[in-house]
Amino acid sequence: MVLVRRWLLGFLILQAVKVCKANENEHEKEPTRMSYFKISEEEQPFMARIDRLASSLKEETYKGSVPFELKLTFDFVEEYKKTLNKTEMTAREFKVIQAMVQKYQILKRRQRTLDNREPAKRRESCYDKLRLPISLVSVNYTDVYITGLPSNQDRRKPFVDLFGRKVKYSFWDAVSKYDVEIPSADDPEGDIKLKPNASFSPFIKESAEALSVARGWKLGASDPAVKIVPGLLYESQIPFFRNKKFWMRDMYDIEITTALTHWSLWNEIVSKDSKYAFIFDDGVSIDSRGFCDVGHAVKYLENNLKIEWDILYLDIEIFLGDNIEDTLLINNLGLDWTKVDFVYGSYAYAVSARGVKKLIAGGLERCIVPIDEYLAYMINADAHPRKQYIEEHCGFIKPEVFLALRWRGTKPVYKHINLLDDYKSNSENEDPNASDAKIKVTNEALNTELSQSKNSKESSVSDEKATITNEEGRIDNQANGMESTSSDEDVHIEKEL
Repeated sequence: MVLVRRWLLGFLILQAVKVCKANENEHEKEPTRMSYFKISEEEQPFMARIDRLASSLKEETYKGSVPFELKLTFDFVEEYKKTLNKTEMTAREFKVIQAMVQKYQILKRRQRTLDNREPAKRRESCYDKLRLPISLVSVNYTDVYITGLPSNQDRRKPFVDLFGRKVKYSFWDAVSKYDVEIPSADDPEGDIKLKPNASFSPFIKESAEALSVARGWKLGASDPAVKIVPGLLYESQIPFFRNKKFWMRDMYDIEITTALTHWSLWNEIVSKDSKYAFIFDDGVSIDSRGFCDVGHAVKYLENNLKIEWDILYLDIEIFLGDNIEDTLLINNLGLDWTKVDFVYGSYAYAVSARGVKKLIAGGLERCIVPIDEYLAYMINADAHPRKQYIEEHCGFIKPEVFLALRWRGTKPVYKHINLLDDYKSNSENEDPNASDAKIKVTNEALNTELSQSKNSKESSVSDEKATITNEEGRIDNQANGMESTSSDEDVHIEKEL
């Protein structure tokens, strides 16, 4: 049995190393939202061992001389070396263990913040194919905008085919990096200059003298902020993957022009005196049934619940928790919506008349940062690790109240094109699940290789190993207060701690 356990632990470490090798370049191939916020089948036994160690250490009463995460990492390393009779380990093995322990700690905290009520009930009228066009018309959306470069006409056609005359929609031309002169990172002024022959919205032209990019955005590896998980404010021992990917470099041109695009669109919405408006990036596809459901739910918020909201997230890129402490509001919202605490994602959202005015008043155009960072700060500035930087460098006017809700019903949009990946590769056909597919192929190849190398005697051991894997892969959710959720509200999580 001891030999089997040693073999099993070695096998798990080997698989984790294989996964890590698939992401060799850390800045180009970071964990995606689809892979980071769930526990894969291969990771489950691995996480179970970390969970057992964490339970024995008891973080709530831990008073060691080193941070709990570091202690947990060291204990796992020692168990790993002892089990396999190793006196030392490779840097890559240690890095994998660090990453897995960090993921365990983050998911455990994130799970505690989730709105785990039953899933929202869908409106059957939206899912009757014969009545769908009528449903879309009856919802009477105020405005729908699709942002994107006019050169990408192939991305606009699906929206035309879907909406037709049933929904009032418009294409909002994104600002191109070729139409503006973006200052270099070391330019002390940071002013954006408009090129004379380019076409811009009147709002950009009127504010041309004020347009400026935030200075000093890039953080060094030693900056404490890169280790603090946004929203959760958990201080890890290694950088959080998103912080490392987006903060330890200068802003890309497309991040600057995208923020400018959204800011100019907000001004357009105010000029139209709209009650609210939906904003989609042209890299998404819309599920008409889910969108119909959202439309009715928004109407219900307005007409029946009488709840004044500022921004609604229809889908989320990086989701770091709900605000479940506001139980009175959550109960009043019903099952369709919940109050969100901290999110990243600006490719599918809605803004109300009061919300969009607050966003404009914040002053984004004077100190442009990535749009996701700006929205996250406006929603919950206190939970943003870079709050001090933003206050000192940008001085955004934070509203006293900014109610952000997220949709809990059937998924209304699907993101097909990642803005930054599209910017780097110019590929409009990238599969968002490509990294997960590569991991799956790697694991299948590894299993095949191991299977072919075993003789009949080892085959019996393999059967016993599979039994142990099933036993150790189970995490006692009730004992550890980390119930998993299978509701449709969080489509990015398959299995949580």
